[in-house]
Amino acid sequence: FWTKLSSRQRAWTMARWLGRWVLAGGYTLRGQAPRFWRVSPPLVCRQVIYDRAKGKFFSLRVRDSVDLNLMGLIFDKNEYGLEAIARYDELTARYETIVAQNLVPLIIDCGAHCGIATKFFAETYPQARIVAVEPDEDNAALARETNSGDRITVLCAAVGNADGTGSLERQDRSFAHQINGAVGGEVSILSINTILDDERLGGVQPFIVKIVIEGSEENLFAANTDWIDAFPLLIIELHDGMLPGEANARNFLREMGRRNRDFVYHGKNIFSLSNTLR
Repeated sequence: FWTKLSSRQRAWTMARWLGRWVLAGGYTLRGQAPRFWRVSPPLVCRQVIYDRAKGKFFSLRVRDSVDLNLMGLIFDKNEYGLEAIARYDELTARYETIVAQNLVPLIIDCGAHCGIATKFFAETYPQARIVAVEPDEDNAALARETNSGDRITVLCAAVGNADGTGSLERQDRSFAHQINGAVGGEVSILSINTILDDERLGGVQPFIVKIVIEGSEENLFAANTDWIDAFPLLIIELHDGMLPGEANARNFLREMGRRNRDFVYHGKNIFSLSNTLR
């Protein structure tokens, strides 16, 4: 019932939660009310959120300060919301066009952790097909609990530039686990091309790929990157700051430089928008 927090974390998270309510009230008075209102205090695992745009409540379960911080970024700060992007109307129209063509917009959530971002995408794009990929078994299990339904699949796997296996290098924080490419490792590695090939059999149309994979983007963008061209929007968090001196983002930047795509910072993420799929 209670989140796993120290006394200091309880005091800090409660102060932030109350502060966000004050800020949200101020924005509302200025006619800029946030879309999501987190109703539950951060001391309880079952978090209830009100979606003002749809006039509905939904809930998800969190375990600790890591999950709470992710929920704050995704719902309180709207890190994956497109409203702040200049091409918001165009991307919304793209989603609606795919649906009008009797196709299913495809969203791939690489590095889904406990499924909070997956939940955001599911609430924002209710007619999309979502494939969430997460290598940690505990995180994947909670992601499945949070995101039930036929249109959402959570795969306990990692993503890479080719199918294979690897080992999960666990860190103290549940969101910072990394994958190495050990042959015979316990974790399946799937290429995004493989996921796309499987999903296209169901009549999907690529729409968004979100990538937060704790440094494994170096491997992902090293080869077999033609899948990039299928997605109007690619959202990625880079990790050069976490891995100083390794030029971890080099492969990603090389692939973006070869393509006709806009490159926009939004929060902690880069939004790469195709200028050909319009």
